Amino acid sequence: AAELDRHVETFAQSKPLPGVAEVRVPGEARAKRKRERTANGIAISAPLASQLNALAQRFKIDFAV
Repeated sequence: AAELDRHVETFAQSKPLPGVAEVRVPGEARAKRKRERTANGIAISAPLASQLNALAQRFKIDFAV
């Protein structure tokens, strides 16, 4: 596992090709989204928030979006 980690790190630090902003590693974007959503929650639309609030009120659940 340590050797694979070294290869991934070397790959990630490679110089991007012309016209490409950055070198990306498989799974990296998903891991970043997971960290952000864990820290900040998941954005939902106003209609969905309204539906969730209505359901919470209907079932007498202390909940507000």
